[in-house]
Amino acid sequence: MASADFLFDAVPKTYVFKCDWIESGMTHTTATHTVEFHMITDTLTENFWWKGSWMGAMIKEGVLRNCKDVDFDANVAAAQSEQAELFPILHHRLAVVMYNLDILRGRFNGKNLHEVNRVMKNLEDYRHILQRLKLPVALSFSEHPDLDTSMYASVIELLDDSIGAGAGKRYVINANFVYATQDSSMAVPLPTPDNNMSPERWKNLFLGYHALGSHTHARGLYWNSYWWKLAGEELETSACKNPGDDDDVGNQNNEILPRLSHRRKSFLLLGGDARPERICLIYHLWKNGALDNALWSLQTPPVCCEHLPEGTCENHEDYSHPELEEFALRKGRDEMELFCQNFPKNLDRKLDGGVLDSTKDVSFPPVELYNQTRFSVTFESHVPNTFFATEKPLKPLYRGHPFVLVGGSLKELEVLKSFGFETFSEIIDETYDANPCMQGMCKDLEDAIKKNAGVSDDVSEFKIHFESYQRVAEFILNITKLPAERWDEVSGAVARNQRHIACGGFRKVHVEHARAILQTILAE
Repeated sequence: MASADFLFDAVPKTYVFKCDWIESGMTHTTATHTVEFHMITDTLTENFWWKGSWMGAMIKEGVLRNCKDVDFDANVAAAQSEQAELFPILHHRLAVVMYNLDILRGRFNGKNLHEVNRVMKNLEDYRHILQRLKLPVALSFSEHPDLDTSMYASVIELLDDSIGAGAGKRYVINANFVYATQDSSMAVPLPTPDNNMSPERWKNLFLGYHALGSHTHARGLYWNSYWWKLAGEELETSACKNPGDDDDVGNQNNEILPRLSHRRKSFLLLGGDARPERICLIYHLWKNGALDNALWSLQTPPVCCEHLPEGTCENHEDYSHPELEEFALRKGRDEMELFCQNFPKNLDRKLDGGVLDSTKDVSFPPVELYNQTRFSVTFESHVPNTFFATEKPLKPLYRGHPFVLVGGSLKELEVLKSFGFETFSEIIDETYDANPCMQGMCKDLEDAIKKNAGVSDDVSEFKIHFESYQRVAEFILNITKLPAERWDEVSGAVARNQRHIACGGFRKVHVEHARAILQTILAE
């Protein structure tokens, strides 16, 4: 495979390169083509995110080979030529717009306007090339959007308007986020019956998103840069009989980790930042006694700071909310003091809300925490009406743990299975995967509480969360009551999951997803 180092140098904001594309199915090569990529980016994004992008993955794994820079000025001159359309194009072309979402949303919140205008001018200056060549455009974002859906839609519309109506179709390919349709179930890339990673699985994702002039015409394609970065080659271990080959998994027993039934603690819960929904669940787990035999951590809740000695409450982002104050008042000072005596509660790292120097998103917690516990309770991030997957479920999968996901997207277990992982329905009732209670929004509670006139929206929503997570805590408590020997029923599944990440199988699936993205864009 040719080195792609030239792509990681300080390059112009707009450049062109060509690669040989090895088009194939899951088992055989079908053809080799040349693909010309028109990159429109900002240097910070290109340098920071490129290796984790869907194109970077294909270069790394040899799907895109012999990548070479193209003379940018000559390419532009050819495209502008009056005779350009008379000459046959002997290769595929597409444009990739790769910007940092934090920069783009400055157009709407009034921040970093100079930087916003600079990168947008870069795109607008290239618009006539996109239109002249009718290039399909992949909008590849370097950051997951920690913003509401309307803001995300506005960013897409901004890019759409800047590109104009003359270019080809648009495709939204984000780091780990799928933009939701009106029917949120369409936002989940569920597998085909044969688990085939083909373009067909993407074509039905965003049906109806075609009308130019509306941000909803963009088709959503899925790529998870967090997952790709965590599934690095450095994870390969002696447990891989054939490094890079996940097919040889040995016997059904877990050869890597201690038997689940022999571990003395029930579960591991790494709570992270003290968000309201996490405080709710941990409070209920504390009340029902489930934490007594668990390993757990959580950043000190803001409502506990007044109950702790000065200097012991971590510095963190402000997760205090009116509803948390209401929660503290309802529970009373005595009970809050008892609950708050559990903090500070750290296990593997300081929980101060810092993200700039944190490695938590691209590293695995110490294996010793998993070797003492039978399963994980994993908080997943949640963005309403979307499919949103982070690195969090990969941590128990790689460390050989069964797990329960709390707070994430509906049907996330189905998505994990489509990536080749096994789940644990033998001992855990996995109907929770489609139950909004796990997101803190039990439907019956929502209907009943919102009928209660005179309750503010903030307090009403928090009450739904609070009572929903009480049910989740009971669900987790019941899992802890399983006989120890039952956990050995999933030893084979956890061993295969671990090897799937460590021995290259997970990376293979990612490459097939990246290949499917490229096939889909170039086929239409």
